[in-house]
Amino acid sequence: MQLNRRHYKAKQYTPRIIQFGGGNFLRAFIGELVQRLNKESSFDWGITIIRSMPRNENYSLNNQDGLYSLFTQGFSNQNVAVDKHEVIDVISKEISANSAFDEFIALANDLHYETIVSNTTEAGIVFDKSCALEDKPASSFPAKLTQLLWKRYQDNGQKNAPGFQFLPCELIDKNGEKLKECILQYAQLWSLEESFVHWINEKNVFYNTLVDRIVSGLPGADRDKFQKKLGYEDDYMVIAEVFSLFLIEQKKGQAELKIPLNTLKENVIITNNISLYKQQKVALLNGAHTAIAPLALLNGHPYVKDTLKEKNFKNLLDHILQKEIIPFIDINKEEAENYASQVIRRFSNPYICHAWHDISLNSIAKFKTRNLPQFLAYAQKNGRAPYGMSLSLAAWIVFYFADFPFANDYPIR
Repeated sequence: MQLNRRHYKAKQYTPRIIQFGGGNFLRAFIGELVQRLNKESSFDWGITIIRSMPRNENYSLNNQDGLYSLFTQGFSNQNVAVDKHEVIDVISKEISANSAFDEFIALANDLHYETIVSNTTEAGIVFDKSCALEDKPASSFPAKLTQLLWKRYQDNGQKNAPGFQFLPCELIDKNGEKLKECILQYAQLWSLEESFVHWINEKNVFYNTLVDRIVSGLPGADRDKFQKKLGYEDDYMVIAEVFSLFLIEQKKGQAELKIPLNTLKENVIITNNISLYKQQKVALLNGAHTAIAPLALLNGHPYVKDTLKEKNFKNLLDHILQKEIIPFIDINKEEAENYASQVIRRFSNPYICHAWHDISLNSIAKFKTRNLPQFLAYAQKNGRAPYGMSLSLAAWIVFYFADFPFANDYPIR
């Protein structure tokens, strides 16, 4: 039996969120947050997913009426084991911007939609001058948004048209500001009215955000085991750790969020300065992933959880965190050490099969962002390069030359 609303009784929520991207991360992160919002506080927030990239039209969440299963596995803050699953029912439908452009652009005139969420990867928030207003759709994500905004502005009272609030989840610095910058570039490129630019600035809000959750995605080789737990067929099940944190920067003068995420205090922090949180997460969590990944791959370790069972790897990770990262980031030492302890616990999660090969994607660019600042600060202070991160960088070079026994198993990504 396939999971769908005929066999599983689920409430239909009013679609108020347009979500660009229906991948594993957003389904396990935003989907769960909105589900909790509705269940715990009786709110009525539904999501419409926009598929931006062309792909097999038969592969769609619409096949399951927007329903999917989320497995949450790991340890709570009280170190209690958690292994649960639930059906996420907040997705109303999925629309392909490519094959159903008219249906996509018509969302501009449904004034229930107030919030736009996205995760189009770090490469998604870019300006591509080849995009045109007449494209159906424009190829870049910000260009599609500009088309949507122009439609809402034109058809709903222009300067009085209600705007959107944007919560981009792409892992780039100042993601909200950069998204707005791209949209304004398209307004200029397409010679749109100055009053439209004023409307973007006055009626739309672009929040900088930071997301933090390890999502391992589909169960892969263990799929049959998970299907047996469910008792039904689910082509979109997803697995995530217990930890989940959404940081939203609300600067002075920015409007309050319309979606009441502030009620989810355990998992959502609204702050006027996100930079310290970002530095901590990027340096300690993402930096630790990037530092250990090549060494794990060169030793033939497929998953994070298994690697940390080995004493040498765990000691090296602890050394990098305590000696090569924490002393060189501008964060309270006690808070940083607590977060580092949490990182090791999250990496050791026995339930999550987080693949090092997935982490290796674009790894040299990641090393520059996540590790190099602390690497250079350590070298400047101590007159020598840091041992752990030097070993990591050397391992990345070997990895990229594919000069190790497991190179065929882990091709360059």
